[in-house]
Amino acid sequence: MIINKPIGMEPLVSEVKKICENSEVYRLTPCKPNHFIIYLNKGEGRSTALEYISNMFKANGVLDFYTGLDDHIEFTFDGTYNNYIEGEQLFEDAAIYENAFAAPFGIDAAMLCSHKNEDHWNMFTNMISTKAKSAFFVFFISLIPSKNEEELIKTVKKHTKGRITEIVIPAYSKSDYHSIAIRKVKDCVTVCEDKKTKTAISNFLDSQNINSVTKAISAAELIVTKAKCFRTEMVIDSECFNVSEKERQSYEK
Repeated sequence: MIINKPIGMEPLVSEVKKICENSEVYRLTPCKPNHFIIYLNKGEGRSTALEYISNMFKANGVLDFYTGLDDHIEFTFDGTYNNYIEGEQLFEDAAIYENAFAAPFGIDAAMLCSHKNEDHWNMFTNMISTKAKSAFFVFFISLIPSKNEEELIKTVKKHTKGRITEIVIPAYSKSDYHSIAIRKVKDCVTVCEDKKTKTAISNFLDSQNINSVTKAISAAELIVTKAKCFRTEMVIDSECFNVSEKERQSYEK
């Protein structure tokens, strides 16, 4: 299985590589790697980061992936009691073959910090405390943390007894966004590698004013709609971008 490194996430790739290089320690002893706090904004590839961690750890035997059917799970706590119960139940139900789910659990819990005087906040901190030894938590925090997120960071460090590695993903560059879009296109169709096609794709991506991963994916999806059938496959070449102004405007909408 080829595991693609997530574009623009070099600090995460470096940390995961370091852990995988010491995978024998985790396979042969009860030791587990530190939980992660990843500073990465919403819509900028959190699910991609979690999937990469999961794939790399599974391939290298870092964690036990036999506690359930899922290689990872992800949940956003919105601050309400019912939503908290839903998230906790997801975590509990994921452990099918053992008492606790041991694969990565991605968590966005910033909104819970607004409910520190309510029961479900205490339930959350208790979950972190009691499951920290068996689980592998990945807490997602905004690149510039809010007050709630700053409070969450303190709480997480306290209830995991400091077993936390913090990873800051820097803001994406224009080149990163273009690379993300192009990779997505290549996942769907065949892309010609000649200079004219590369220039046409670059010009199209420039016209989209991409400033988030979400927009990069949307731009990629637009490019895929331009693909033409050649023999038995769908292909993108420079001619696919020779559309009328009216068609171009409809794409950009």
